Amino acid sequence: MIPDTLPSVRLPEVPSEWLPPFSGVATISKGQRITTFDGFIYDLEDKCTFVLARDFNNNNFTSVLSNEGDTTLNLITRTHSISVNVLGQVVDGDQKVTIPATIGDLSIQELNGIINIVNGEHFNIVYDTSVDHITVKISGWYFGKVAGLLGIYDNEPSNELVTSFNKIIDNSSRFAKTWTVSAASC
Repeated sequence: MIPDTLPSVRLPEVPSEWLPPFSGVATISKGQRITTFDGFIYDLEDKCTFVLARDFNNNNFTSVLSNEGDTTLNLITRTHSISVNVLGQVVDGDQKVTIPATIGDLSIQELNGIINIVNGEHFNIVYDTSVDHITVKISGWYFGKVAGLLGIYDNEPSNELVTSFNKIIDNSSRFAKTWTVSAASC
């Protein structure tokens, strides 16, 4: 017997995402609630500055979150260091950036408090400053090549809490402390 209706399948809008490697998506809400690339969810208990994700293979990018005071996202590429805060201010080094802007390989756009930073096929970061929500989308080519608070992006949620010294632990607070970059104690 054939059923009257068949389940519908919806392909991603971008044809390059129809086949592996698939892109990885992680989120940070209010500088505290983290959902990793592999879907593991936990809360940051400390106010500090942390490595969110870093390309440990080619050093193409490092993203850093500071949740001390106003949430600030720092994005470091080979040629630039960009900061975006919850107030929607974008800074390149020491210079305030007028949006829209192109800085090296980075394209920065803003619409209604949503700041979009794109680096070609490498990553796309969307910061909705109205609700303090950051979405980080990385290319599937970074599968297993990144690490930080957003996990190691290997489709294994069970091993997301890999410390900066490459040990799996089961305590998210201790895990986060290994990814701090602040000079002060958190």
